[in-house]
Amino acid sequence: MEKLKKYNQILLAILATVGLLFLLGFGIMAITEYLSFYSYDDHEYEPGLIAETKTDSLIKEEKREQILTFNQFVEIDTIKKIYIIPIGQKNLNEPESMGDDVLGLINSYPGRNVKGYRNKYGLNYNNLVLFESGSNRTKLIFDTRISISNFYSFNNGQYLIIRCAKLDTNKDEYIDRYDLQEMYLYDVRNNELHRIEKQENTSYINFANGINNSALVFQFGIDRNMNGEFNNEIEPKIYYRLNVETRELNLLIPESQINQIQELLEGRKSSIEQ
Repeated sequence: MEKLKKYNQILLAILATVGLLFLLGFGIMAITEYLSFYSYDDHEYEPGLIAETKTDSLIKEEKREQILTFNQFVEIDTIKKIYIIPIGQKNLNEPESMGDDVLGLINSYPGRNVKGYRNKYGLNYNNLVLFESGSNRTKLIFDTRISISNFYSFNNGQYLIIRCAKLDTNKDEYIDRYDLQEMYLYDVRNNELHRIEKQENTSYINFANGINNSALVFQFGIDRNMNGEFNNEIEPKIYYRLNVETRELNLLIPESQINQIQELLEGRKSSIEQ
């Protein structure tokens, strides 16, 4: 009887521990969901946008080589039930007439490589649709051609940070994540889209690792050889901080300090006066 009582006590202790761990884990997940920023990645293959050098000739022929595809809903505001619908594109097996039914998708062939296109994986959306399910309204975020490589929401879905390319900067006839990336800020509440000004030869990469995203510190790559494509292996990176109110990027580390560090690296100085 004593052994049974002891066994029951041990069993209750184990169940209580498991329950406590479950509640603790759930609490951490809830806090993380509330405080953190969200990066929406979909690793489905998405070809980049065909650059204007190619679309101009296709338009003259009244042909197209890509069709729209609507991707999975992303919830950015759980209370107001606001979603983002990313719009991607698929390459056609062969060019078709612009008069053909777009949504028929009869001639689509996902995953096929168009001649000259490097096989790349990751996001290459051409637009984002804001869907307010309560009022059943949709809003198109961009009104120009764009290739979106990622987007993030913060402040409980009030803002979106969007990483995208507008130009075929590396001249490979596609606009995609390998071109120099721009940063856009979208105010969901006021339906306002703002391009964040940056240095011409820089490419927006991501939120800075190792620091809470609420600090709004971002990493940019520097296209030092000016070939229109940032090479992560051989080209430098730098940190900027975003002021949401003024929509300005400012160097996290002042330029004077950067110059001092470079002089130490080169051996021109043996120490820095603090």
